[in-house]
Amino acid sequence: TIGNDGIFTPATAGEYVLTIGYGSLTRDYSIRVLPERKLDRIIVTPDGYKLETNESVALAATGFDQYGNPFEIMPLWDADGGVITSDGIFSATRPGSYRITARTASVTGTATVDVFEPSRINLALRKPVETSSALQNVAGAVDGNTGTRWESEHTDSPQWLAVDLQTPAYLSDLQIQWEAASAADYE
Repeated sequence: TIGNDGIFTPATAGEYVLTIGYGSLTRDYSIRVLPERKLDRIIVTPDGYKLETNESVALAATGFDQYGNPFEIMPLWDADGGVITSDGIFSATRPGSYRITARTASVTGTATVDVFEPSRINLALRKPVETSSALQNVAGAVDGNTGTRWESEHTDSPQWLAVDLQTPAYLSDLQIQWEAASAADYE
């Protein structure tokens, strides 16, 4: 229907033709009325996040309507272990894979957070090493002996060292022991 104020209010979704007239002039306008927007899905990010025990991560829940447009939501959070706040901050004291859920009355979204116990072992110990240059045996960089070292040539060009850990690993911490004669600048 069209009210006295000229506002068109459709009763249902569908195709409509509105005819506008002024005096003897008329013009037809085709209008498609889409169903009312409703929440269709929730995406929780980050998904697949790697987290150390006793650390935390802020998750976000984004709602989308049936047309793929952002849809404002205030989700309730739940986790199958660990602790999650009403703001989506998750933490866990034990390693494991945790499913995080953001839900409204009718729609849910999930993400997984993998919690791991950090290892304080030297993953580079006695592993293969490559360098840009060396004045002494490069194995000294990974032999576990603080009395030995890798020393690059003394040049203005960038020098580097690469260690092949030989297996995939999640690194949350990297410790380098520099000696007194270390470089003045690092990148």
